Amino acid sequence: MNAIDTDLFEELHVKYENLKSLCKECFFQSNDKQSTDADNTDNDINNCGQVNKIQMSELDDNFKVVLKTIEDVIQEITPEHPQYIRLIAMNASVLFEQAKTLVSDDKEAMAKDLLNKAIRLLSNYARNTTISFLYLRILNHYACLLWKREEFEKVSALLENAENIYNDIKSSSVKVFNSDDIFVPDEITNLQDDRENKLEKLVTNNFQMLSWAYNRLNVHDKFTKYQHLVLQRLLEMRDDNALMWATKTGRLATYYIDKNNFQQARYYLAAATLVLEEYEGDLKKIQMNDAVMIKWQEFHQHYAEIGKCWTKYGICLFNESKNQMAKVLYGDNNKPLVNLWNIPFSFVQKHSKPEYIETKNEDNPTRSEFKSEKEGGDVQETKDPLFKFPSLQVSEIENQVTCKFVQKTDEARALFMFTHTWLKRSKSHYTIKEHPLEYINGIFDLSELYRFVALFESDIESQYSVQKRRADALESLSSVLREYRPQCYIPVSIELFRELAEVQMEMMGLNLRRLSAIQDNSLRADATTNRECMLHKMRAMADMHARLDQFSELSMCEVHGSDMFGARDDFDDSTSSSKIIPSDCEITIDVDDDEEESDEATEEGSTDSDNVVVTCIKEQEATSLRELAETSV
Repeated sequence: MNAIDTDLFEELHVKYENLKSLCKECFFQSNDKQSTDADNTDNDINNCGQVNKIQMSELDDNFKVVLKTIEDVIQEITPEHPQYIRLIAMNASVLFEQAKTLVSDDKEAMAKDLLNKAIRLLSNYARNTTISFLYLRILNHYACLLWKREEFEKVSALLENAENIYNDIKSSSVKVFNSDDIFVPDEITNLQDDRENKLEKLVTNNFQMLSWAYNRLNVHDKFTKYQHLVLQRLLEMRDDNALMWATKTGRLATYYIDKNNFQQARYYLAAATLVLEEYEGDLKKIQMNDAVMIKWQEFHQHYAEIGKCWTKYGICLFNESKNQMAKVLYGDNNKPLVNLWNIPFSFVQKHSKPEYIETKNEDNPTRSEFKSEKEGGDVQETKDPLFKFPSLQVSEIENQVTCKFVQKTDEARALFMFTHTWLKRSKSHYTIKEHPLEYINGIFDLSELYRFVALFESDIESQYSVQKRRADALESLSSVLREYRPQCYIPVSIELFRELAEVQMEMMGLNLRRLSAIQDNSLRADATTNRECMLHKMRAMADMHARLDQFSELSMCEVHGSDMFGARDDFDDSTSSSKIIPSDCEITIDVDDDEEESDEATEEGSTDSDNVVVTCIKEQEATSLRELAETSV
């Protein structure tokens, strides 16, 4: 058969349209969007509705008739015939429609066989403009069935092939045909304008499924690559709702948060925030009505979701900063106490570099290690995010929060304020009456923020104040739950009591540190007083030794003076007494009667000079000892 009658294509076109109509009658459409039209590119083939069992037999008979007609024509022509590829595409289209009905009738095994048959028919002509779009659709649905069977390796291989075909089609810049175009009896002259848009949607769905398959296979690099590619395509097409796009971007950011890639996570959250702010600006320009009110409610819901993502970002960044500090303190697990007493943070002196950073000590290598980590050694990446959206400028939002590990008190406070701001925005939407669980989780997140910022505070009073606010927040939550949501109080009471007990332990530890500081100050004051007393005693002892030296010299002089009295007869008694006794020696003060009598005897010459010298020495010793006692006291 060299020529095909044009009436045959008209007949096939009529039968194909009847099949489509009968499919719509056989399925109850729960939603207008869940259409079984051949051009529907939704990859969820479970949304085909409820099967009308009464008309299924009639539908199967019609499928068999159309397939028999097409297969008979194909057998009569050669592959070189101009209409051969078109008839192959018709056959695959009918198989594809029949497979979708079987999936809706819970006959996935039969549907899988039909789709596999259609793929074999089209595999040699996949890059032909008549077949490429249909082939990609069949691969999409076949991958869905494989996904349900958890054959993820086959899914990834299948969709990678679909990606290669799409790249070849885009590089050739040719028009593609859909199923309706294939069954048109006349020559196709006017292509529909939405054909390219449908192809892009289909490829985006394939990329989405491919990323999920890589995630199940633990190929995380390719998972993030295709997830970003999907978001990029949705942003360029402007087809997806801006709110949904922001939520999807926030979810991808949480994936990076779990991987401790805070720089990429910050970029995605900033991009989602920017899109939401632009959407909010557009809403403010629209006059308020019922439809706009619904949009505002949806906006607040998605905005609260992004707020939760920002809150998780701040808490996880605090937690990882704490872990980095623990690594600096403990180092190797085999040597847990090597760095225990090293100062872990640089905020000990707020406006100056810590001594342990400036000091070079070859015997203590841990100091230089912490310095290199602080300066960006191996602690954190400083490169730009790997994936970006060229059409979005998010640097202004990114600069509002750090992506590096916290080391200083000022950095901890800045991160706390930023995270706390987003937590309050989420709390404004998640109220205790409408969203009790989200409200409770928000209070626990606030408790975590207080706990981390207290850890990075250097002052005991500041730490105590933060812990007190943490206790107040938890006690307020306990009171609110008991009053408004008693059914929620019992499930969370254990966690609540644990948090309160931890707070009380922290506050008790801070009070003990306060007492220890007071005792240290008291000991330092006592040490100062003891030092002054000691110096006073030392001066008294020095003065006593000086006086004893004077008496020693005086006694030596008196010994030589007795010889002098025997040699000179004309020596005057009064003059000799003034020469022998020093002028500072007052022997008449506090002297006994016996001593006064001895003085009078001396003046009268009744005693010799030796008795005068001895009496003078005794008086001097008595006076010096009294002065030493008074001075010591």
